[in-house]
Amino acid sequence: MFKFEKLDVWQEAINFSDEIYRCTSTFPDAERYGLVNQLRRSSVSIAANVAEGSGRSSSTDFARFVEIAYGSLMESVSHLASPGGRDLSKMRFTTSCICSLKS
Repeated sequence: MFKFEKLDVWQEAINFSDEIYRCTSTFPDAERYGLVNQLRRSSVSIAANVAEGSGRSSSTDFARFVEIAYGSLMESVSHLASPGGRDLSKMRFTTSCICSLKS
């Protein structure tokens, strides 16, 4: 097991990404290469940056990667607040994604 796999923040980021993938699998085809792609990429980036930062040699480097991961989370929030995300957030299947973001 890698060091980052023991981190609660990494585990939560993986759970969040799983939820985004689950929710976006039901998005309309028109969003498949737009909003869906962007949401999936930004959500996967959260855990990836935590993992990469944990492998760095200093706590300063790790903190920088955690900041980048937080930026990816904010990107996901922004995508859900975008016009396409707002329209989709009215649908039942995105409720758990939005709740996951707020917790």
